[in-house]
Amino acid sequence: GQSLFKAGRYDLTLQGQQRIAEVVRGAIDTVRGQRRANELAPNHLQVIGYASPEGKGNPQLAESRAKSVRDYLVRDLGVPDECVVVASYADSHSPILRKWLDKGNSLTTFRGLNSDEQRKALSANDDDLAQERRVEILGVYHSDSTCRLDLITVRR
Repeated sequence: GQSLFKAGRYDLTLQGQQRIAEVVRGAIDTVRGQRRANELAPNHLQVIGYASPEGKGNPQLAESRAKSVRDYLVRDLGVPDECVVVASYADSHSPILRKWLDKGNSLTTFRGLNSDEQRKALSANDDDLAQERRVEILGVYHSDSTCRLDLITVRR
C-alpha cells in the first residue's frame, strides 16, 4: 500500500493528498445522509497523527503529520479551520511495537537502540512500518460547535 508520508517526513505525498480528499468527501457525504435522516451527525473532523516506532522524535512527527493534514484540509480542500480538531499518538499506539513489548521487552531498551537496531528488533519490514506512518480522520460530534460538515463543499 502507498504510505501517506515518507519515513521521517510529515508532508503529504501526492497519493496521500488524493487519499485524504477521497476520505473527507466520503465522510461529508455520510454526514449529509445522517442529517437528511435526522440523525445526530458529526460536526467535526478529528485528525489523529501516528508515527512508526523506529527512530527519534516520533511524538513531534506524529503531531506534525496531523497538523499537515489539517492544513491541507483547510487550505486546499476548503474545510473551515474550526471544523477540524487535531490529536496525535506516537509509538505508544504502534501495533508492531506492542507485539515486541508483549514478549517481555522493555520500552527503555527499545529507545536505547539506534534506528537500524530498532528495525531488526521489531523484525518488521518497510511496508509494515509504512502502514504506521498514517493519520486517521474521524467524524466527531461536539455539542457546543456551530460547524456544519454537511454544508461544506470540498474543493478540487
